[in-house]
Order: sequence, then C-alpha cells, then structure tokens
Amino acid sequence: MTNFNYNNIMTKYIAIDGMSGSGKTYLSDLLAQRLSAEVLHLDDYGNDFEPFIGLTKLFDKINQSKAKIIIYEGVGVFGDELNNLKPFRILVKSNDDIRNERLYNRDALSPKHTKDEWVLIGKIWEDVENKYFDNSLDNKADLIIENNNKLDIDFVISKL
Repeated sequence: MTNFNYNNIMTKYIAIDGMSGSGKTYLSDLLAQRLSAEVLHLDDYGNDFEPFIGLTKLFDKINQSKAKIIIYEGVGVFGDELNNLKPFRILVKSNDDIRNERLYNRDALSPKHTKDEWVLIGKIWEDVENKYFDNSLDNKADLIIENNNKLDIDFVISKL
C-alpha cells in the first residue's frame, strides 16, 4: 500500500508542520501506526513558554534513533535546522474555528497550566506562528493537507 521500498532505504524521514491545533500530532500518530514508524513530538522536548527551544533535543533524538521510518512533528520542524535530513514534508492546515476548538479542548482544559498561563502561552505562540507561517512553508512542503475533521490517511500514505 505504501510507496516505500524498505530494502533500499536507510531511514525515511517525514516532517509534519502546521499551526497549533491543526492536527499534526493526530496525523503523525496515524501514520506511525500504519507505517510501523517511530514518532517524535517536538512538544516533548521543549516547553510551552519558549517556542522552538526543543529543536536541538529533537534533532538529537532523531539522530539516536535506529528506526527505518521516523516521523517528527511540531511547529517549527520545517526550519533549516533539520534540512540535512531531507524529509518528506507535510504541512497540515485547518480553519481557525476548528483549530481554536481543538486548542481549547487540549490545552485550556488541561491542568498542566493555570488559565492565566494558557492565555500567555496562547499569545506567545500566536505571535510566533504569525511570523513563522508564511508562503515559504507552502513552498517547502511536499504535501499540503487540509485537516478540517476529515483526514484521509490513505491519501496521505499514497503520496509518500
């Protein structure tokens, strides 16, 4: 079903980027399950108050992995720091209403931070994302998908 030739590759990298709440984690987990891939989430290596701080740790984890397919996702993974991996890049887009609903359900209801901290985190990331997400990311993407609650995983896999 996939286009991967497992016998002819050392490691296949798939980078998934998109705005907060666009569905990057959901897509990466689905792909990892279907492709028997290792998935690494940038959020696991940084913190909510300092955008992009986890990229160095993520890069180290990627380099330590022995997996045939590595999927890494997070806001910022299309950055130049990870270009040498030559990943297949998927940009996930979603409309603002859906993104905001997902963010509220995922973050605002989480006891990880206080309500005031979530407001501050939202402002920090809104400013960062407004600067980071421009047309250059569309040009870097090998595949752009709209994830408005109807994700066709078979279509995504067929493009890899």
